[in-house]
Amino acid sequence: MPFINSNETKLYYKEFGTGNPILVLHGGPGVDHKYMLNLKALAKYYRLIFVD
Repeated sequence: MPFINSNETKLYYKEFGTGNPILVLHGGPGVDHKYMLNLKALAKYYRLIFVD
């Protein structure tokens, strides 16, 4: 699983597609990005970065 390490904190992310980036943020604590995966259709045109 890809992680970004920052100030002793691991931040999980997933990437799909290529092109101009779109950062996809979920709605709040305790909720992950899985309910937003239907946005993957945009990966044909953009680089999607889902952050947990």
